[in-house]
Amino acid sequence: MALLDAGGFFGAADESQSSLEDQIRGDYLVDAMSTLSYDAVNLGGQDVRFGEDFLTYHLSDVTFPVVSSNLLNADGSPYVATTTRFERGGYSVGVVGVLDDGDAAQVAAESDAAGEPLQVAAMADAAASAVAEVASADLVVLLAFMAPADAEMLAMGLPDVDVVVHAGGNLQPSAATELGSQFAVGTGYDGKWVVRLDLDEDGGAWSQRSSFVVSMDGAWPDDPEMDAHYQAYLAELAEAADEIVAGIEQEVPAGGSYVGSDTCAVCHPSQTEQWQTTPHSHAFETLVETNHDYSPSCYACHTVGFGFVGGFLLPEDTPERMDVGCESCHGAGEEHVAAPGPGWGLEPTDQCLGCHTPEDSPQFDMGTYLPQVVH
Repeated sequence: MALLDAGGFFGAADESQSSLEDQIRGDYLVDAMSTLSYDAVNLGGQDVRFGEDFLTYHLSDVTFPVVSSNLLNADGSPYVATTTRFERGGYSVGVVGVLDDGDAAQVAAESDAAGEPLQVAAMADAAASAVAEVASADLVVLLAFMAPADAEMLAMGLPDVDVVVHAGGNLQPSAATELGSQFAVGTGYDGKWVVRLDLDEDGGAWSQRSSFVVSMDGAWPDDPEMDAHYQAYLAELAEAADEIVAGIEQEVPAGGSYVGSDTCAVCHPSQTEQWQTTPHSHAFETLVETNHDYSPSCYACHTVGFGFVGGFLLPEDTPERMDVGCESCHGAGEEHVAAPGPGWGLEPTDQCLGCHTPEDSPQFDMGTYLPQVVH
């Protein structure tokens, strides 16, 4: 078995998260990948999002090979190795990394702190040159951080490539697609899936035995070593929570400001009574139970108004804004409180899918769950 990643391990910017939280997450993630003994990892354009110094520091002590055929230093030299090779199951495996050259401007802007930005070479030429270096391997794998169609087109122009593994953006994982004699798989994002591809070899020709997407859900028991690693990450988040939240700019919501569910209850007692019987009324408890109560990236869907004026900040600062309250579904209420009347607020059902996404709430069904909270 070979364990590979097509890139993007420092994640894409998310308006609900601060750069500091993402940086802490990235630190623990690369350590975990070392613990898991990855065989090769590609670099994506977004891996430079915190600058060249940050990336270089976090790659300095990893125990897995990092590759990129077209990410270059300012002087045109390769930033990391262009290829890597290893033996597995009696076969030699050659791995090439490449990122979308359409990310060149982004990479240059984000790595320009010292005035010498990284460069991104033309992906077709760079990949072809790197593939030639490992073409003698029994199996050649291209790790591509780009859109699936672009990765597949690039691979089809490189006949020595046997498998292309692609990643990039919030894309769902995909089991193997056959491209003539080649195979393409998509890794998905957020570490929520593993895509497995099993191949058979007969006289130098590879054929697919099986390919499937494995969801890393509750069906898999936690590995004690990795769980300890994750708990250490959560502990560091808790220590940095004040700084993380302070770094998130508070926007002014439509409706003026958040006022809290206690204010709504004054005029809407029956609705409040029904709300108190729903899971929404104790949504923050699930964070406490799983040790995520100081994970700011969870707050947007477990509190009222996080990231907005009048909204949740931290448990000890704004306990009255915990849970999914009235304004989570109806919108900020300051203007409504000042001038009560019909016709105010957001359409509540339009807000459901903002948090109940396929990734974070895979069992959600509107027809099943909406009647449980309607009042």
